[in-house]
Amino acid sequence: MSGKPSGLWIQAAFLAAVVAAAVAYFYFAYGIKDEKAMVTGKEARKVEKAPAPVRIETVSRGDVTREIALVGTIAPEFRLDVVAEVPGRITALHAEQGDRVSEGRPLAEVERDILDLQLDQARIALEMADISARKTVLDAQRNQVQSGVDAALAGLNQVRTNKINVERELSRLRSLHEGGSISRSQLDSLETSLASLADQETLAAAQVSQARAALALFEAQMEDLAKARKSQAESALKQASIQIEKTKIKAPRDGFVNRRLVERGDMAGPSRALFEIVGIDRVKVVVDLPETLFARVEEGKTRAEVSTDAHPGKPPFAGILTRLGVSLNPASRSISAEIIVENPDLRLRPGMSARVRVLPESRGDVFRIPLGAMVQEGADRYVFVLGPGNSVRKAKIETGLSSPAAIEIVSGLAEGDAIVVKGNEGLSDGCPVVVLGK
Repeated sequence: MSGKPSGLWIQAAFLAAVVAAAVAYFYFAYGIKDEKAMVTGKEARKVEKAPAPVRIETVSRGDVTREIALVGTIAPEFRLDVVAEVPGRITALHAEQGDRVSEGRPLAEVERDILDLQLDQARIALEMADISARKTVLDAQRNQVQSGVDAALAGLNQVRTNKINVERELSRLRSLHEGGSISRSQLDSLETSLASLADQETLAAAQVSQARAALALFEAQMEDLAKARKSQAESALKQASIQIEKTKIKAPRDGFVNRRLVERGDMAGPSRALFEIVGIDRVKVVVDLPETLFARVEEGKTRAEVSTDAHPGKPPFAGILTRLGVSLNPASRSISAEIIVENPDLRLRPGMSARVRVLPESRGDVFRIPLGAMVQEGADRYVFVLGPGNSVRKAKIETGLSSPAAIEIVSGLAEGDAIVVKGNEGLSDGCPVVVLGK
């Protein structure tokens, strides 16, 4: 037998090496994997058992206000164009852009030379009308006396003179008749003449009365005509005075001069705006209210709060919704609304953009919780209430009015309940928690 290993020995050694390699492979491949699985399972059990960190608050009472967030534009309460009622050239300017003006304050003046002349003519016409009226009445009285009353009086006096003469003659003839010197027929004839004169006297007296009545009527008519002429002249004088006053262009109401649109020497007239006056002691915020919110607001009652980028960090301005448009915009399905805001310190200016919170509804002294404490699952709403042993229970709630920060609780919670407000993601009923400090 030689010193070299036999073939059988070599085969046995090779087989042993293969077996050892296989054992080593299975040990490393499956043994280590199982060990890792065991470690991972222990860590999972450790995570499941760890309490979740949360923050809690107690349920309390307070106010909840529904809010509608909109964007609007600030506009002046009113905007007026001031024009000249009397055409003419501007001779003076008394206001500039930015000036605060009160009602009736002069803003500018228009030339008045021709109007001054017309005023003088109206004064002269009034004086002449007064003199002419008095003279007309006097002339009428004199003419009427000469042509009417005097003629009637003359006729009456003539009749009375004739009557006196006949009465004397009749007295004489009666004496003669008693002495038989004249016949009865002569006496009767004279008595008839006397009766006729008596009738003439009555008629003449009536004519005098009629003449005097006609004179009185004529004088009254002349007096009325004189008054009418004088009134017409007075009216013309008043109109001329008004035209003079209108050459002073005045502010129609309290406000601010937003724009001055003319220079001295420009022509002015009723068709050209000279100044633009705006009111900003109160401003209006114009917003587009969505159709879905139309039924929730009411003119004169719905409150609003207004904030601007020009005053960051400042408290909002309080306002009232005062006007809704008549029709909706068919493109945006919205309706124009105006919110009036008091602006005594003039911090709000026309043209500013505004963030508006319309507050159509508010409820006071109700249970409320932070909006973030609520968990929505389908149509149901829940909160997690802290229970004994620092574990939480899942409580179903019914809610009412909501705001961006809080929501009203109708049922499901009691005052003083401690609820999870942060860290409620992934919580389940009975889950242990650790309460973090506030």
